[in-house]
Amino acid sequence: MSTIVGILACTIREMPENAYLVEKIVFDEKVDLVKFLKHNSNLLRYRTCVLLRILGRFSCASLQTKWSSAMRETLEALVYDSDEQVRNEAESVLMEFRNLSFYIPVEDDA
Repeated sequence: MSTIVGILACTIREMPENAYLVEKIVFDEKVDLVKFLKHNSNLLRYRTCVLLRILGRFSCASLQTKWSSAMRETLEALVYDSDEQVRNEAESVLMEFRNLSFYIPVEDDA
């Protein structure tokens, strides 16, 4: 699964004009990105973070429709992940997402 997620991230990064194809796959109701972010594979967690960061850049409107508090909370928890690469990527994602209108940090929840 991590290979597929990696290929999707590369596809949208290198050919953003094909973002709609990646969106069709990633945002299918059968795909659970939160499950990928919680997976025991460091590589899958890392690549899912990379994919989300890139989707935030090239497919923000589509990402917003699939965004959830569970996704936000899981990303925020990954900042404390045991794997340094996952931690660093989760921090990068959160830094970029804080500028997006749909991202509301936990401390701002009421």
